[in-house]
Order: sequence, then structure tokens, then C-alpha cells
Amino acid sequence: MTPASEGPNPSGAAVVCTVKVAARPGADRPLQSWCRWHLQGVGFRHLFLFFDHGESAVDEGSGVPLLVPDSTHPTAVALRQEFPPSSLSVLAGKDGRLRQWQRDNCASWETLEGFVQDEVQARQSLNAETAAHLARDMGIAWLLHMDSDELFYCGEGGKVEDHFRDLDREGIDQLTYLNHEAVPEREDVGDFFQEVTLFRRHHFTVPLRPQAQACMRFWERRTNHGQYMLVYDNGKSAARVHAIAGVQSVHHWRLATDARSCTALADPRKMDLANLRKTNYPCILHYVTCGLSWLRDKYGILGEFPDAWFGGKLPIAPSFHLDARDALAQGGDVLRALYSSQVMLGPQEEDEPAAELDRQINSGVCFRVEHVSQYLRGDEAITTQWTAASLENAAVEEPPQHYQTSVPPPPPVAAAPAAAEQVPAEPGVYGFEKAWIISSAAQGFL
Repeated sequence: MTPASEGPNPSGAAVVCTVKVAARPGADRPLQSWCRWHLQGVGFRHLFLFFDHGESAVDEGSGVPLLVPDSTHPTAVALRQEFPPSSLSVLAGKDGRLRQWQRDNCASWETLEGFVQDEVQARQSLNAETAAHLARDMGIAWLLHMDSDELFYCGEGGKVEDHFRDLDREGIDQLTYLNHEAVPEREDVGDFFQEVTLFRRHHFTVPLRPQAQACMRFWERRTNHGQYMLVYDNGKSAARVHAIAGVQSVHHWRLATDARSCTALADPRKMDLANLRKTNYPCILHYVTCGLSWLRDKYGILGEFPDAWFGGKLPIAPSFHLDARDALAQGGDVLRALYSSQVMLGPQEEDEPAAELDRQINSGVCFRVEHVSQYLRGDEAITTQWTAASLENAAVEEPPQHYQTSVPPPPPVAAAPAAAEQVPAEPGVYGFEKAWIISSAAQGFL
């Protein structure tokens, strides 16, 4: 993808997301909430949803995929009925004609071609690059790449328009946002966006004090591999569309050489103080496996995947990700036990769960976000408009096959190699606690 000169008055921001469809009644409600939040709650101009199945259409005159929904799937039909084409594009991410267009137009194709069939990260990256082309044609100024279990949160009452106007004024072409992980407090969760309000703060933003250290170690002790966060910890990124040259990974865009990329993460693995932009909000709220049914869905879709990504080139570190795969394969109550002991904060705690919750919040390790739930619960009219047919065929996202961050043993590794420079970190470099201390010191220096 060749960066183009910025067209006349590009405006607004869009989100691109790759989703996977499964058949479980009611499981499409979070996707509806996801769309409502980003379009109506925080004011994104457009959403590009690539369903990881089905058919798409190509305009043979222009060679660009038409912005048409996959109307053969009930969830796509329900989305189309709820949101106008000016706000939502539903494309089929596995269609052969779309793949041919990506082969001809996407700069990342040469790197990812061999992995498109088996690696969802490859498809996510190509879909994101396709959306960048479409966004440019639509006159959209900014594009964010996220998953369907994540929300872009601007703080209570915040809107994306104000944020991206600030980035424009500061001359920033890409910003990587902090991600925080949701913590469910029960097993039975339906629409996690409406029901889950507790979050584990990214360790780069946890206050540097003994109480916080003790509470962070509480989460470390719960996992088999000493993880503080269950999945990734290197954020997600939005970029100015005219500056996008391709996709570096599912976490970052590749920009034109003269573009400026900044980050909200004071990350010791790649410390860039000159381009550190301290940004608490917006941030990414990641509702990872919030509910036993969602954990079962996620790893049921993934199946018995291998212990390495990209044809064995990137080994997956021993982690919650592999443990969940194995727990589902073992059957019985093994997956439920894993969820109860490592994901949910609930009655299984040795002390009273309320006391542990108070400690986590008072230390600054955990925090509540009530605004999202209150907003999404406040408009029952939209919720009731979903057809019965749509509830028979649930939409759940293809689980993001990002690297699984774990603390020694084993250490964090870099994101999966959607681009050549991304390689695993050497063993023993940074555990979450050391990274927390170094990051806090760097931010204090600034």
C-alpha cells in the first residue's frame, strides 16, 4: 500500500475488526453492543467488519470490494437492519474474490500469503490493510484496528472526535493505546459489555507502591505460568489513514517514512521516551473470556491448534492460552476449574471475595468502569429489535491469536511475526514486575 497524499478534508475515524461466527443463541448480543458503543457511544464514523467466512462481492469496474453485507448470515442481516451502510460495512473475509483483490493491492500480501489459510492473524492484517484502502476512498481520517471483545473507551462522556483532533494538532500519525483486562465476577455472563465492570489495570499504569505489588502478585499466583495479564500487553493502535503504508502486526500499523508514531506505553522492551504520549484515556478495554461460555466458545473455535504460530516459526510460550486449549480438550469440568481459578474473581478466593476486591481496587491494581454498562443497558429499544433468527446464529470473534504475554517463567515475547522484524524476546529479559518498576521510573523521570 503506497501512502497517498491526504485528500480534501478527510474527517472522522473508523474501526476495522475481523469476527468469527458461531451458532449459540444470544451470543451475537455483544457484537451488537460493540457496534452501538463505537458508533453511538463514542462517535466513530464507520465500522468495517470482516466476517471470517462466507462470500463477498467485488466491483469489477474499480477493483475495490463493495461495501455490502454478507446477507446470508442472520447476524449480518440483523446488523444491516440496525445500522445504515454509511456507518457499517460487513464484508466476508474468506471470499476468494476479496483474497484476489488483497493479492493485487495489499503491500503485506507477499509476507502473509503463505499463512492466510491457517493463521487468523494473517487474515486480520490483510483485512486491516483492505479497510485502510476503503477508508481512504471514503474520506475517513483515522483507522483503529481492534477485536470484537474490545472497546475503545474515552472516559466518561468522552468522544473520539476530540481525541483525534488533539492528535492532528500535535502532528501525530499513529498512537498505540494502553489495554486493560476485564475481570468477570461470575461464571454465567451473557453480554459482557453490559455485565462486566471490573478491570485489571495495565501494569505500566499501576502505582508504584508495596500494596500494589502485593495485589499484582495475587494475579501472578493464580496462573500456572506467573502471568499478570492473561493475554497481550502491547496495546492496539490507530493511525492517520493517509500515513498508512501497510500493517506491521495486529497491534501496529506500518507508516510512511516521514510519519510520526507515538505510544501511551512506557514499555521497557522498546522504550521510546521521545515519542511517549502519556494517555490514560482513550484506552482499550479488553473483555477477554468474560464468562465460561465465552471461554468455551473461544477455544472451541480455535480447536487443537499447534504450539507455534506461522508454520512453526513462532513458538507459543507456555501460557494461559495453551492451558485453556488443553483444558477444553480434556473435557469434564477442567475448563470450568480453569475459569474459576484463573479468570474469575469470585467465591473461590481463600479470603472473602469482597475483601480481595477491596484490596485490589484500593491498591490501584483494579478499577471499575460503570459508564459502558450503563450506556449499553440504557437503550432497551435497540436490543429488542434483534430478530429471533439472529439469536439462533451467534457471532463470536475469532480469538485474537496474539502473543501470550507471560512473566518468567516464561518472559514476554514480541507480537507474532506479521512483519519480519517481530521476533520473540530473549528469555529472562522482562517479567511484569521488573517492567512495572522500569516503566514507572521512566514515567516519573518525564
